[in-house]
Amino acid sequence: AEPLSPIVAYTVFLTFNASNLNASQIGDDVAAGTNQVLVPVNTQRGLYTHFAVYARSALFEQTTPTVLELDKVPSMYQITSLSMADFDLDKGEIGGKIVW
Repeated sequence: AEPLSPIVAYTVFLTFNASNLNASQIGDDVAAGTNQVLVPVNTQRGLYTHFAVYARSALFEQTTPTVLELDKVPSMYQITSLSMADFDLDKGEIGGKIVW
């Protein structure tokens, strides 16, 4: 059997639920080894409920993402190595780095 392809990038989304339906990508893909993406200040939270991070190899994208529920974000909270600190103090807006 051939070895699995190594991870080359990650794609980060805001989603309406943990299953990633109607997702909105945050920025560009993130190169492997970077392990963080900046959520721009004043990003409208709207009805989004989760962050979802997909790993991608040269051949495939992960089918089931690692997710973080937005309600867990106000203080640095870690769930399966995915975390975010929300530095946007305006109601209904989020902004800060997602780190994994």
